[in-house]
Amino acid sequence: GNEHLQKWRKQFFENSQLIFDKIKNNNDHIEIAGIINDSMKHKYRYIHDAIKYFPGQFTVEEMNATLGGRCEDLNMIVGYWLRAIGIPTALEFTPYWANSNYGGHSWLSILDTTGKFVPMNPGYDNPVRDSLPFKGAHLAKAYRLFYRLNDTFYNKDSSGIKLPERAYQDITSEYLPVANAKVSIIKHDNKSIYLGVLNGTNWKPLITETIQNKVSVTFKNIAREVLYAPIVIQQDNQSQTVGNPFFLNSKGVVQEFTPNNKKLISIYVDVSNLRAVLFEKNCQVVYWNNETNEWEPTGNPEILKYDPLKIRHTQPKIYFKFPNVISDAVYRIIDANQVPDNFSYGRPFILNNELNKLLDY
Repeated sequence: GNEHLQKWRKQFFENSQLIFDKIKNNNDHIEIAGIINDSMKHKYRYIHDAIKYFPGQFTVEEMNATLGGRCEDLNMIVGYWLRAIGIPTALEFTPYWANSNYGGHSWLSILDTTGKFVPMNPGYDNPVRDSLPFKGAHLAKAYRLFYRLNDTFYNKDSSGIKLPERAYQDITSEYLPVANAKVSIIKHDNKSIYLGVLNGTNWKPLITETIQNKVSVTFKNIAREVLYAPIVIQQDNQSQTVGNPFFLNSKGVVQEFTPNNKKLISIYVDVSNLRAVLFEKNCQVVYWNNETNEWEPTGNPEILKYDPLKIRHTQPKIYFKFPNVISDAVYRIIDANQVPDNFSYGRPFILNNELNKLLDY
């Protein structure tokens, strides 16, 4: 594992009287975790950008010096307090959000007395039973770290004791409705096919159980109401789609997107859902071309004349029309005069067949 070897338990236990005073005779793990998290909010804060080049995770000493850290650092400091007073915790994570261009996240979960894990965001959101604390961020897959003994990667030390390996378990079905999704694939040179989510410019890989053959792949136990694509990883570590992007709807039904350049349509986008930076910009619809593995323009650029921020609560809604757009595709809207990056691409939108309307993801 990558947990720092540090003598933390004595320090935390000896300084936990204030927490014990607040807890009193309460034996509810979830309420106790909330009390500890509230106490930590007064001292530590999230400071990701200030320390994003720091190699590795902070120690307790470094946390006390900076009074803040990244997700994994806040997990550590709150987790130590919980462990010091006997509350079992686990570290959970998602490599990539399903509806964001900003990577993924890690958090703690508390083992409740019922035997269920309850997630919490250290430094922010207290644990709430049967609830996810992510405020609009959507999971496609979630994993829980654990330790096991492995002879393949670790040798025995001088005392003959095996060292632990850090591994993870897919826990998506503990938190979300899931389904299996079978989709067609094209030639992929017998490479392993991954479940891809759109996070940034391109599709990013998630690990899930798959059944793969020459013409199709089945992704097992994946979250519903998420946009995906089957992908392979190239030698340059970039992803390439080997099948159509698809949406798994709330009923577990797959909707694939095969761009049709023989059928052009007009799409109407709710201006209040657009990014404010596009105001007065030359806006271009782009679509995912599965053959070129690129975002390509469709239709003509249009100037956005309404400020999305100012009309966010306007009724009736104002719609931005884009004519002559390739149908049956995954779309994004970009500034035609700017070279797009992970963030300026914005989020994709599709025509959702289940709801029969455009939705962004």
